[in-house]
Amino acid sequence: IAAEAAPRLGEFTEQGLANTAWSFAVADTLFSAALMDFFGHDFGRRCDVLAKSFSDEELSQLHQWWLWYAGERGQTTGLPSQGLLQRCRVAFSATEARPSKLQRQVGSTLSSLGLSPQEEVQTEEGYSLDYVVEWCGQ
Repeated sequence: IAAEAAPRLGEFTEQGLANTAWSFAVADTLFSAALMDFFGHDFGRRCDVLAKSFSDEELSQLHQWWLWYAGERGQTTGLPSQGLLQRCRVAFSATEARPSKLQRQVGSTLSSLGLSPQEEVQTEEGYSLDYVVEWCGQ
């Protein structure tokens, strides 16, 4: 996919960029020359060109991509501007959590075990943890 997409990067819409980047991150795709071509300098530039048009959902997807690409994979080539990355983080962090029935059951079970679970704790990166509990003083 990356090999076919790289030469057509200029044709990508906001949604196309966000969906493609997010898909590679979610799949935890192994790095290849084709993937590096796609996420080369032009990817960040294309994102910056379209920066004003990204929806909050697309910004959130780009933030998840950035966490994977720069955070987990240690890549710095082809990143969008710091201003756009900050907008991505803000959009991702602002996403309202929607606890599932199973999550509520887990919370009840943790409470019944004598623990005091903190629900929906947000990390520095913007992730929302379902529950955080103290165990053995930690």
